[in-house]
Amino acid sequence: MARSGLWLPAAALTVAFSLLAACDGAPPEPVVVRDSAGITVTRSARPAWTDDSAWRIGPDPELVVGGLAGQRPYEFTTPGDARLLADGRLLVTHCSNPPELRLYGDDGGFLRTLAGPGIGPGQCNFILHSWLAGDTALLYDPSLARITYLPLEGGDPRVLDLDAAGLADVEDAAPLWISRLADGSLLGRPNDPDPVADGRHRVPFPYVRLDPSRMALDTVVLAAGTEHVVEGLGTPAADVRSVLFSPFTHARAHGENVYLADSESFWIEEVRADGTLIRRFGRAWKPVPIGRRFRSDYRERRVDAAPGSRRAAVRREMARAVFADHFPAHDGEMLVDPGDHLWVGHVLTPESPGRTWTVFAPDGRWLGDVTAPIALRITDIGADYVLGVWREPDGTQTIRRLPLIKPGDGPGLRRRPPPGS
Repeated sequence: MARSGLWLPAAALTVAFSLLAACDGAPPEPVVVRDSAGITVTRSARPAWTDDSAWRIGPDPELVVGGLAGQRPYEFTTPGDARLLADGRLLVTHCSNPPELRLYGDDGGFLRTLAGPGIGPGQCNFILHSWLAGDTALLYDPSLARITYLPLEGGDPRVLDLDAAGLADVEDAAPLWISRLADGSLLGRPNDPDPVADGRHRVPFPYVRLDPSRMALDTVVLAAGTEHVVEGLGTPAADVRSVLFSPFTHARAHGENVYLADSESFWIEEVRADGTLIRRFGRAWKPVPIGRRFRSDYRERRVDAAPGSRRAAVRREMARAVFADHFPAHDGEMLVDPGDHLWVGHVLTPESPGRTWTVFAPDGRWLGDVTAPIALRITDIGADYVLGVWREPDGTQTIRRLPLIKPGDGPGLRRRPPPGS
């Protein structure tokens, strides 16, 4: 049975946790309590790492691939996911222009293209997401309304036809597929949920799970989406404005379960595929206000970036724009490393020193924060490396692997015990 999402209890928890963070006597370790339903709640008032034990990303890349204009295998214009395979080879999804799945050796040398542009088997028009299941890559192409299962070591590709199941029109009610569970089912959400009432409120939407073997949909949770300001809904003069920098409930499948993270706070919920809440964990967080100067600069940047024919319209749009009071707690990027640590990416603010990630231990403790260079978008984390897309100021993009340095055997190096242990 589906349950209501993280957004319902999070507001009260945020207030309590903000007060906790302000207390001088806050304990250095998280406090673990159980609520009346028997759900474990882990609250961290401060990180477990010290300056000596904190993880950090080394400055010198161990591998750089790409950056060679005009040489197709080594030129990245729209890179998506990049990940290392178990044998050290590099798998890179190139979303479009051209849509490809490229394989490189452990030295960064190009080996072959596994999928290319087209509409035939093993081809794509646009790759929105990709996943890895053993020795098979899954490529999600919303423009062709299908998911291609592509064996990495040879063999015929298999296609999951979403159109045949009535799940094709992502511009309307059909879900966008964003993550994959261990049993092969897919986690998705509506592309653009519509407001349901006048006023200022966050738009509710469902996260759903698709069983590819039966092409059956189940609702996992109801969540809170982007905040909107709405007047005259259902009339020709309806005025619907999304709130800039609104919080949103993000989700990521991990194993058989799903992490839900409403960016209204820094609380995470872990639920089973049927929506049953397993646990809740979070860290102290202080909201960063969206100041007048930032709002003005943001409006001007949006106008300057618009094509000449659209600039006047964008200026009018920005003059009426509504901003959230403060930046979201995080940007919803969630990655899980081989040690079962959950990494959650922060929102970039004017004060951001780089791309900061909060790291939670398998038991939900807040270990600390890791700051990556602002040019690096991390897509894969290993035991001793981070891997991602590096963007130079001139727009040149490369794939880089940097060392992940873990001093000593500090907190957070053990895995979470298996259920029932």
